[in-house]
Amino acid sequence: MKLNHQLLLNDKKFKIIQCENEYIVHPIAFGIIPTAQSLSDPFFIGTFQIKGFQLLLLHLNIPSEGLCPVINGVTAKSIETIDGMEFKQYYDINQPLHYTGSITIADDFVKDYSMNDTGQAPCFCYKCILELIFEDGILITTIDHSRDMLRIRKNIELGLRSLSKKRDFRCIEHFIKSTFIGNYKPFSSPKKSKKYLNKMKKQYNKK
Repeated sequence: MKLNHQLLLNDKKFKIIQCENEYIVHPIAFGIIPTAQSLSDPFFIGTFQIKGFQLLLLHLNIPSEGLCPVINGVTAKSIETIDGMEFKQYYDINQPLHYTGSITIADDFVKDYSMNDTGQAPCFCYKCILELIFEDGILITTIDHSRDMLRIRKNIELGLRSLSKKRDFRCIEHFIKSTFIGNYKPFSSPKKSKKYLNKMKKQYNKK
């Protein structure tokens, strides 16, 4: 999942930094088939919203090449250039989603404490970190991890932990994994990923 997906919660825009099962929803569920060129990141950019506890797909940007079927009565009209790549945009889709699992969202970037070479800023780089738990697209629990992330930053700033030391690095990783509810590991095989996407397609093709 590319880390430029966003979620609107209480009129505030958050960055989605991780979700279970890799995808909240994949465009393939709506009949948008990735071409060879668009298989490279980013294939799509989603903006999501929570309205009345219901998780919605609000906007969707996909590469300009390929088919663009109607989604919830909305057609892709505009074309934008993002990071040098042309996209078509679905705007105000308001498609209810069936996502089950957790999503971590972040706001108020504090400082970059890079822990690896993935280019992804660790969750404790943000002042506000929320973990949202969904059941069939309905928000059932919100967990605020902001204080835990502050604790990590303070330990680093005070010299009690160092990201350059493997032992401290592992301790921080363990603390994060034990603190968050969701399992954010990627699929262990392409077969399991395909199975998840096939299940998703059935959910959105019900008549």
